[in-house]
Amino acid sequence: MIKVIALLLLLQNAASGETYYLEMDHFLYPGVPNFPEYGVMDVFEGFLASYHDDNVKHINQDWLKEYVKKHPEDWKLSVQACLGYKDLFRTQTKNFNTWSNQSEGKEIIQQIIRCDWDEETDNTFGHVKYVLPSVFLLQKSPSSPVTCHATGFFPDKGIMFWRKDGEEIHEGVEHGDLLPNDDGSFQMSVYLEALKIPPEDWGRYECVFQLSGVQNYVVTKLDQDSIRSNNPKNEGLLTTTSIAVIATMGCVIVIIIVALSSTAFKKRNVTHSIERSSTPSSETASL
Repeated sequence: MIKVIALLLLLQNAASGETYYLEMDHFLYPGVPNFPEYGVMDVFEGFLASYHDDNVKHINQDWLKEYVKKHPEDWKLSVQACLGYKDLFRTQTKNFNTWSNQSEGKEIIQQIIRCDWDEETDNTFGHVKYVLPSVFLLQKSPSSPVTCHATGFFPDKGIMFWRKDGEEIHEGVEHGDLLPNDDGSFQMSVYLEALKIPPEDWGRYECVFQLSGVQNYVVTKLDQDSIRSNNPKNEGLLTTTSIAVIATMGCVIVIIIVALSSTAFKKRNVTHSIERSSTPSSETASL
């Protein structure tokens, strides 16, 4: 199966000689308010191709939309197979909240299925790992800004901001850089000058984090009792766990469909470009 996917990557990127990849990200959000319990995001060469959960099914790329129009039943069955993976995924990760020291019912888990192909060496390899994204508040001292920190998420695209009474604010807010973690996931922070906010108004402020491709937000209220002390003994909370597992065939089918439809779309565009370039212009024809 990996060899087949590698061949599709070769067809997709035949003009250059680098390392290419296909990826499928599964999300499990048990106990997170206003979030679907489970969702799947398809990523092709760093571009979000589609996202689907029990309520939302969204396709981001035109070439994939075109494929789905021509093969609706194939796509429907493949998406159903991926969504049907939820029960197995839940069983595989039922003890993750214990390993990560997260509170019962509040764990956020991602499973990343990835296949890479190196054109120069012709080596292909695939791997599956779990990461444990989390969002929480930190503060060094009562006079320091309150840090809203998200870590362990993937891919490296997300939105994070503070809001008051439901409206995004900019005054007294500073955004940190997007930084990589050692396990391939990412972290980011946004800071709020809470010292200027009267204690009775804290409940009006919220930190909002949205992962790219996911429709919903993770909202963390500004609450003194939920702020963690930013000291070395808490550093372990920022680590993530990687475990290799076997992915289901249904989800691999979605990856192949994404690659095939993209390849067909690009080949057709190349053919049209050649035909246009081979047609003599009016100026040339008159000579």
